[in-house]
Amino acid sequence: MTSNRFTPKRAQLARWIVVVGMVFLSGRLAAPAFAQRVFGVDTADVANSNAPTQAMWNNAFNDADGDGVAYKFAFVRALYGFGSDADTQFTTNISRATTAGMLVGSYHFVTPTTTDGATEASNYVAKAGMYMKPGYLLPVLDLESGNNLSTAALTQWCLDYINTIHSAIGAYPIVYTNSSYNNDEVTAALAFSNISSSPHTGPLTYQWLARPGSASLATGQPQPALPTYPDPYGVWDPNFTTRAASVDPSAKPWAFWQNGSGAPNGFTVDYNAANGNIEFVKDFLVPALWTNPGSSTWQTIANWNSNNPGGGTAATGPASRLPNSGDWVKLQNTGGGTVTLSSGAQSIRKLYTQQPLHITGGSLSIGYIPGSGGQFDVPSEFNSVVTLSAGSYSAHSTQIDVGGGLFNLDGGTVTFHNITMSALANSVPGKIVIGGDITLTPTTLGGTGTATIQSAVGRSATSGVVDLGGGTHTLTITDGAPTTDVAILSVITNGGLVKAGAGTLQLSGNNTYSGGTTITSGILTLTTSTGKLGTGDVFVQASTGGAELQIQAGVANAIANTATLSLSNGAAGNSGISALVAGQATVDLGAGINETVQSLLLNGALQGPGTYGSSSSSATFKNDAFFSGTGILTVLVPEPASAILLLLGAIGLLGRRR
Repeated sequence: MTSNRFTPKRAQLARWIVVVGMVFLSGRLAAPAFAQRVFGVDTADVANSNAPTQAMWNNAFNDADGDGVAYKFAFVRALYGFGSDADTQFTTNISRATTAGMLVGSYHFVTPTTTDGATEASNYVAKAGMYMKPGYLLPVLDLESGNNLSTAALTQWCLDYINTIHSAIGAYPIVYTNSSYNNDEVTAALAFSNISSSPHTGPLTYQWLARPGSASLATGQPQPALPTYPDPYGVWDPNFTTRAASVDPSAKPWAFWQNGSGAPNGFTVDYNAANGNIEFVKDFLVPALWTNPGSSTWQTIANWNSNNPGGGTAATGPASRLPNSGDWVKLQNTGGGTVTLSSGAQSIRKLYTQQPLHITGGSLSIGYIPGSGGQFDVPSEFNSVVTLSAGSYSAHSTQIDVGGGLFNLDGGTVTFHNITMSALANSVPGKIVIGGDITLTPTTLGGTGTATIQSAVGRSATSGVVDLGGGTHTLTITDGAPTTDVAILSVITNGGLVKAGAGTLQLSGNNTYSGGTTITSGILTLTTSTGKLGTGDVFVQASTGGAELQIQAGVANAIANTATLSLSNGAAGNSGISALVAGQATVDLGAGINETVQSLLLNGALQGPGTYGSSSSSATFKNDAFFSGTGILTVLVPEPASAILLLLGAIGLLGRRR
């Protein structure tokens, strides 16, 4: 060959390629790399006239040949050109590879000189569309011919093909090319939606690069043909980050790398590596899409692109099903109807929604853990209104987007590690509105730790807030493994707050809600100089397990100076209890704290002015039944007797003036 094109899919693989590939593979793969970079294969009937047996596919998946390589994904050819017949082994290969446990997808060797891109893409969908569904890897545009067309013409042909696939299945295909095509035979428009910027931004498609023998598939990366090779897509970059002193695109679109060929498990394949681990590969599965243009229920299979009437065999594709734990659910139908989940335990891998989602019952659990290797590292993202009114929602991390992201908590249980309200300059920040009584629970996904609600603030941006919706609502905090179970770092506004449950709730924001704070059980702790309990009164109410307000060292003014602090160590609602239970309604005042309130009630009895605290403090009035810590509480209201004397004195003064 005079060109730098690698086309093992196009013609029968030569014996010398197989032999060299086997030798190359046996010496290049080092065990330590396996934990991160995952390997796969691709094949077609031109490589194996008889379909590989199920045992062969099983052996490839399980590393039965003992070469240290277990293949976890595969692409199999579905179609060659604009022919009337699919690859003769397509359905058998994709079925057996799936049964073996691999993540599998199809590819189409296109022939741009045969017909137009839209027609050829439609033919691909007609032949293999039953496998362009959730559970299978994105379809692949295999670009190895058509270089006799001009760069502009071939680029446009491919864009017509890509857009046709997108219109048909709701997702963009992967593009398979080699370095030569990416250099001078198509433009960067195949990979980026914005090619006017430098570096390019907005990935349109992700790429599968053919570059044989250039480096170790396990530890290396495909190299340009020359040090100055002007590949518009940029070099392979395991971290997808801009390199120092580089003009490469800021987002590298390379996702898969094909390097060499062989037959290590009894059938001929091309060797591939993903640009990451198995979680990275899962991000390139066909997403679960809502296909109903209107409103309906999550539990109706016909509303999803995983609906496949008549499916269930190798020839007809997978059986119909609801989204499952392997799926990235994307609710982005332009119809904008509300998706309602009302029953059942629904488990998915990731969630992205631009449509309203209402959880009225059942449960929605999202399993992806950030940092585990996905190309897109956010488990759940709301770019619309999501409402939980009953049932439960569980995700390690949730991002509430600017410009329309809203999480309404009207009831039910939220299990989480982090909820972030995005905020950017000149944009409406993400927001949480609490419109009912809810339960907050720290998740155990990805280990244990405090569950946080916070605002991620961009430069000159307005922070997102937690809005109590004008009412008084109960936050029940589950007592989990962390010392502090839930921390609300954002500002809480507009209503009143009741803290319940045995767990610990931390508030750190400069909260402005005015409806008061009640602690009925567990601990409510204030931290940082800005931590506040709004502007209303505070009531710590006795409970069997104890109820405590903690004001930690460094907090400047947790309770408003005009507020009344009430502590009741007796039965709930009974202010005249004679038999007190010490320690069941307390205030822990941290070192250096001198909190000021207008008035103090202990079991309903108004206390006189002065300083209050535990026996460990310097307070004038010491009471270990209600106080702990070394800080003090200053009460401003005069004693009742003193108030009467002052009133009588004022009356006498008025009389003398007459």
